[in-house]
Amino acid sequence: RRLRPPLRSGKKQHLMADPKSLEDAEGTLKAMIGDWLKDVHPRMSEAERTRRAAAYDMSSVGETLAKEVRYSVKNLLSGNIVRALLIQLQSVSRDMQQALAAVDDLLAAQAVTLRALALFPAVLLLAGAARVLRSAGVAVSSRSIKTTDDIAAELAAGVAEMRRLALLAPDELDDRTLGALALQAHLVRDRLWVHRYRFEPARLQRIDRALRDLFEPGLTAGTVVQVLELLAVDHDFLRLGSKRSIPPPVTILTPASRSAA
Repeated sequence: RRLRPPLRSGKKQHLMADPKSLEDAEGTLKAMIGDWLKDVHPRMSEAERTRRAAAYDMSSVGETLAKEVRYSVKNLLSGNIVRALLIQLQSVSRDMQQALAAVDDLLAAQAVTLRALALFPAVLLLAGAARVLRSAGVAVSSRSIKTTDDIAAELAAGVAEMRRLALLAPDELDDRTLGALALQAHLVRDRLWVHRYRFEPARLQRIDRALRDLFEPGLTAGTVVQVLELLAVDHDFLRLGSKRSIPPPVTILTPASRSAA
């Protein structure tokens, strides 16, 4: 419960340090320094001892350790070295408690940022789930588990086949070539309709209009080729050779159409 405080809690959370432990450590160190100064410096005034103890002045303890460390074995039994080390140890304990309290202050200042970072994986998970659900919905609506890249490659193959038919046909399109073009155009339009949820409505309308324009009376094979090339330029996914493109289907031409070509 302490590790996961409420988001709107105005109360400061102590995750690392215990305020009571810090208060006890400071009180103990202050008393130890006061008693030390009273015994080591008996002529020091009460006000001065109180001031140094309140400031946690360790200079006297350090000086005594520096003098007695020369004869540490002897002073270990008869000197003040043990007492000075205990005071030093208590000072270190107080410093550690203060450092932990500073960490708590830093965590409290960055609480909003840390909680936002904790929500980041959940946001990513929701975004991924939404994308998967959207892909599943599109696949169900179009009755296909193919990816959009695969569908675009099939459409590009159909447009490429129409261009091939127009290139092989005579300048004046005959009925067989027009029939083959109409069949390919119908397949492209049908595939676009089945997978209409994968593309923008305005793009679908432009493609449908361009395919209808191919069968205006009086168009030559060269004009049809130009229209198909402009269609591939305006809609890049209709250009064969894009990502995951598949080979275009082969349309069998009759000997009569070959001789006419």
